Amino acid sequence: MRKLVFVIACYVLLFPAIVHCAGTDRDSVLAVVGIVTDESAELGDFPAFIVSAESVLVVVPSDSKGSLRRELRIVGDKPDVPMWIAHGVSKQSLDTRSNVVIYFSRPGTWVLAAKTDAVEDMRREGLIVSPIQWTPLKRLLEPSFGEVLSRKLLSRKERLPERLAEPQIAEVDTLNVLENLTFLCFDSSSQTYKTRYSCRSETYDEVVPFLTNLLRTYLSDPAWSVDTMHFEISLCPHGKHLVNIIASRPGRRTSASYVICAHYDATAYREADWDWQTDPAPGSDDNGSGVVAVLECARLLANVDLDVGLKFIAFSGEEQGLLGSSYYVNHLSQADSIIGVINFDMLGYAQPSKLIEITYDWKSAWLAALLTSCADSSFSLPLVGKNRTGIYNSDHASFWAQGIPGIMLNDRTEESGVPAYPYYHTTSDTLGNVDIGQVCDVIRLVTDFMSQFATVGEDSLSDIALSPSSIELNWPGRDWGEPLVEGSEVTAKIRATNLGGSMREPVPYSLEIWEGERQSGRLVYDDTLEIFLAKGMSSDLVASWQLAEGFYGDLTLTFVLLPIVEGIESDLGNNETHVEQTVMPEHLVFDKLHVYPNPLTDVRSAKLAFEILYRETDPIAVLEISVFDITGRMIGEGKLKLTNVFKDFEIGYNANIDLSDFIFDGDLAPGIYLLVARARIIGESDRAVEQTLFAVDR
Repeated sequence: MRKLVFVIACYVLLFPAIVHCAGTDRDSVLAVVGIVTDESAELGDFPAFIVSAESVLVVVPSDSKGSLRRELRIVGDKPDVPMWIAHGVSKQSLDTRSNVVIYFSRPGTWVLAAKTDAVEDMRREGLIVSPIQWTPLKRLLEPSFGEVLSRKLLSRKERLPERLAEPQIAEVDTLNVLENLTFLCFDSSSQTYKTRYSCRSETYDEVVPFLTNLLRTYLSDPAWSVDTMHFEISLCPHGKHLVNIIASRPGRRTSASYVICAHYDATAYREADWDWQTDPAPGSDDNGSGVVAVLECARLLANVDLDVGLKFIAFSGEEQGLLGSSYYVNHLSQADSIIGVINFDMLGYAQPSKLIEITYDWKSAWLAALLTSCADSSFSLPLVGKNRTGIYNSDHASFWAQGIPGIMLNDRTEESGVPAYPYYHTTSDTLGNVDIGQVCDVIRLVTDFMSQFATVGEDSLSDIALSPSSIELNWPGRDWGEPLVEGSEVTAKIRATNLGGSMREPVPYSLEIWEGERQSGRLVYDDTLEIFLAKGMSSDLVASWQLAEGFYGDLTLTFVLLPIVEGIESDLGNNETHVEQTVMPEHLVFDKLHVYPNPLTDVRSAKLAFEILYRETDPIAVLEISVFDITGRMIGEGKLKLTNVFKDFEIGYNANIDLSDFIFDGDLAPGIYLLVARARIIGESDRAVEQTLFAVDR
């Protein structure tokens, strides 16, 4: 008993220190490491952010820096305040700010730590400051599925030239492009230029309905959806809502999508004495030209049947630090697979001659190369590719920060990434400075690129499909009604059905089975086999494997059947299916015992929670509970019978069990208490013992 009291006393003394350590970042440091390095695997799970074409900023534990290689350069402690990236800022501007700490810099780009109010002051001065989007390093460095998928779809077309037909895409309507640009920038009734500054009510009241209605008009097919995404920023007074406008349609082969986007907000902060509340911000080149390019691409591609999904997005809040695109990316679901992003930002400055840059990072060079390949000998617009890894100066960068490939099409820039356009962010960014011909050339380039993904004729293509109902699982004991148990041998019968055209010859397929999701789970079966099926016929495939030891609970089994030879499947989207199973533990499992709330002020409102799992057929389990004070004196006890098989109990939610039911006096004085629980099956000895501390604080 003295030992028990000593343990409790040590816990009471150490508890404040433990809580303090758990709630701070002082146990982490910021380090810069090369993009391609031997340390990638060792650092793969740590938060990271790409800061240049060669370097990544990584958060690593302080105690590991000594064991890592010399390539790791420590640049400071992980700060307690948010971190940001500033673009186009002078060092002199930052040096004068005592509340800003710089951790990494390159020409025109600064990674810094500062409180949110300090950053908002910088934004009010017109500086472009965006929050750091931390992402695990391995996600930033892993191969892009977009490159694999795009090249696979395009190679299939190259191998089947007799099945290809050029999609019928209408000509770019130059007058339509000009009319849309004029509406965005100019008020014909008053003969004055407009504003599209994010916080101005005109932007929300006029521009958002215009863009939304126009997209719904162009994309009238029911397969398209046009939605709005609302969000607030504290920079705008009165909690103004900003709005992203998103049009989307899944593809015939895959729901994974290309994104074609532009920001529709504008600013003129570089002009002396400009007042955002009263003065215009016409933004004809930046970025009315990009917005009208998105609209015209939507009109031209509306009815083109594509293998890939397609999204058209108009972002808001770009000029305040990529706020709209950051919000969109941070709210992507797992179902929102993005192949690549094509961002239009400033397309109309053609002095001294026409030219468009393709801005890319190291992970999206493949997309820049594919797009460039569409510019055939008859295409007169010069294209210049520029690797701008680490320069986060437009909405494509929000996707970069999450490891999603993206490129920006833009007119001339300086080496730092700052636009060469002399009227950039001024009230002189007007219609007369925009070369509509160059904007239309960019539209042709992108629509020609997307037309490469037009669906080929499917009459002669097979379509092997899997579904959850096509999977039959068997294991020892199933015929006697026994559950699936950890470590069991499982046999799957997989029925593959050809929903498309008849196969002309046997085709090799790869069959994979994963415990969990594909690529991220555990691969338990991988084999190559031949399939030869007529239209509408099925074949049963059989595979066996051993379940993992020590795993129990809900398990997703993923079955993938893919052709090894390209160009014989009409729909690869139905070659993967999932089956949900519950895996039982071999023996009783009892854990996650705790009292909540903790600390508590009223014992009568406290609940007891735990998890207990067991596989016996219709058993009765008993939970014996004892409560002790800090001196080791028992102050409460009781028993709880549990008759549910394989049930997660959250007492107070399922059974509404109160802690006070196990206290002799029904109340407790302030202090630290120990609760011990023994779980067992009736008629057997103890299987598991758990204990937890809780505090009473008046």
